Amino acid sequence: MVLFCWMTTERRRKKFINSWAQLSIAAEVVLHSLLLLTLVALILFAPPFVTMFSDFSLEDHQAIAKELFFLNSAKWPLFAALALFVGLISILFSHHLVGPAFKFRRALGELSERNLVAIVKLRKWDYFQEVEEELNKHVARLKDDLEAIRSHQERASQTLRDAKGQLGSKAGEIENELEAIRQVVRNYVGLKEHPGD
Repeated sequence: MVLFCWMTTERRRKKFINSWAQLSIAAEVVLHSLLLLTLVALILFAPPFVTMFSDFSLEDHQAIAKELFFLNSAKWPLFAALALFVGLISILFSHHLVGPAFKFRRALGELSERNLVAIVKLRKWDYFQEVEEELNKHVARLKDDLEAIRSHQERASQTLRDAKGQLGSKAGEIENELEAIRQVVRNYVGLKEHPGD
């Protein structure tokens, strides 16, 4: 139960939840930005595009490109800083993707251990809000179904005890099967407590 409280009230303070995934996303964003910049430069300065989209000659465009490159060479550190800034923003952005994935993985691990108390609670700006709602809804439905199975098992056990004399040797077999059902349901954490558990 302590784990459940910690899982639902925990705030993500660390910006790196899954370093590899977040750095991959940041690298992709920076790469896409550089690719876009390269395409724009090609359109502005590559010979086939220059003649197609401009009234200026190819030599004029090449002179302008050379002049821009050398005039702005002092600004290249600014461009590198801008690329770094875009990368950092991408890491912060990826936090809204990787964080929910981390919480889903942890909740599914809890569910695989038959812990029905483990629900997912995402932050307001996180992605996959609809997945959170669906997962929590399915866990609640599973919990209700298991409680219904346990309730039916208890009623069946009571009916069996009442009819034991009439069933003879079959009563023991039925009782063993009902006990097996009860044991499976008892393995789940988070169900309402029933007398006899």
